[in-house]
Amino acid sequence: MLQVDDLTQKLLDLDEDSLKAQLGIIAQKIATDPTAPSASLESLDEALSATPRGGIPDRTDVNFGDRLFRSLNIKSYNLMCSELFDDLEIQAQLQTAFKESLAKAAGLLTPVLATQLGLALPIAAIVASLIIKTISSATAETICEIWKQKLVIEPCSLINQIDNDPAQRRALEEVGTRGTFTLQDAPGCSTAVVRLLDKQLIEEMNKIEPNCLISFAELNVDMGEGVHPFLQLPAQKALARAISDRGQKLTINSAYRTIAQQQFLFTRGSDCGYDRVAQPGYSQHESGLAMDIQDPEGWSSFLENYGWYWPAYGNDPWHFEYQGSDKQDIIGTAVLAFQRLWNRHNPNEQIDEDGAFGPVTEEKLNKSPVEGF
Repeated sequence: MLQVDDLTQKLLDLDEDSLKAQLGIIAQKIATDPTAPSASLESLDEALSATPRGGIPDRTDVNFGDRLFRSLNIKSYNLMCSELFDDLEIQAQLQTAFKESLAKAAGLLTPVLATQLGLALPIAAIVASLIIKTISSATAETICEIWKQKLVIEPCSLINQIDNDPAQRRALEEVGTRGTFTLQDAPGCSTAVVRLLDKQLIEEMNKIEPNCLISFAELNVDMGEGVHPFLQLPAQKALARAISDRGQKLTINSAYRTIAQQQFLFTRGSDCGYDRVAQPGYSQHESGLAMDIQDPEGWSSFLENYGWYWPAYGNDPWHFEYQGSDKQDIIGTAVLAFQRLWNRHNPNEQIDEDGAFGPVTEEKLNKSPVEGF
C-alpha cells in the first residue's frame, strides 16, 4: 500500500516548477473528469515514475499550477493558522513533523487539506509538498510564522502611489535629510528618502557581481519618480524584446527595490497604511525579476512571449515576474553589499559578511544614514 510520506518525499525531490506543472496537469484532468483514475494518490505516484527527471516542464502547465497554488496556499494558511482552527493536536503534530522530516510534515498536511478544503488527494499532496518546500529554508519560532513570511502579497498600488508622488519628494526636500536621519527615524512613507543609500547599494552589488542589475532606462518606457530602473540582465533583455514587439511605450510604476527600501517599508507598516509588507529578503521586487506596470492586460501576451509571467493577483493585477530559466537569486548579494558598505565605513563596528539578513545586519541597516555613507 502506498504510504503518503513516501509519495511526498518523491514530490519534495522535484523542483518547484516541476511540482507546479504536475499540479496544473492533474488539476485540469480532474476538472474534466472528477472520477478519473488521476484523482488517486496511486495515479500521481505512477505519473511521477513515468516523468523523466531533469526535463524542462511546459511553461503553460507551470503557470496554471502556479496560479492555483497561490490561491490554495492562502486558503491553506488561513485554515491552519487561523485562531478559528481548533484542532490544536494537528497543529502541534505538524510543528513537530516539520522539525523532524519535511516529507512527514507534507504527508501529515495532505489529508487535512483534502478534508477541510475539499481537494482531491493528488492535488492536496502536491499543494502540501509545495507549501513545505517553500517554507523549508526559512527560520522562525513556529511553522505559521514561517508560512506568513512567505505568503505576503504587498499593497504595491499604494506603495507605488506614494513612492511616485512628487509631493512626497518635495516634502522630503523641504525637511532636509543630509546628516540628519538614519533609516529607522527617517520621515514620511516614501522610500525616496533612502534614494542616495540605494544608489550605493546597487553600485556595490554590481561590484560584487558584475552586471548583477542592468538599467532599462534607455528602453521605450515611462517611469514614476520613485522607480529604480533595474532588472537582472535576462529580465531586462526579455523586457526589451516585448517592448519592441508591441511598438508602444510601457509605463512602469515599480521595478527593483533595495534592501534599504524594503526595510523602510517593513518598519513603517500600518503607520503608512501598508497592511502587508514582506520582510527584507522576501519581496519579489528585491529579486530584480519583478515590475509593476500600467495596462497589464494589453502587455501580458507580449511579455509572456519572452518569459515574463502575469500572476494576475486580484489586488495586484499590475505585477509581473520574470520566470526564465536563466534567472538568479541575488538576495544574498544585496545583503552582502550592505554588509560590505557598513564595514568599510564603520571599522569599529564590524559585522559578518555572510550575505544573511540576521538581527545584527538588520540593526546596522536601521542605523545607516539615508543619504548613504
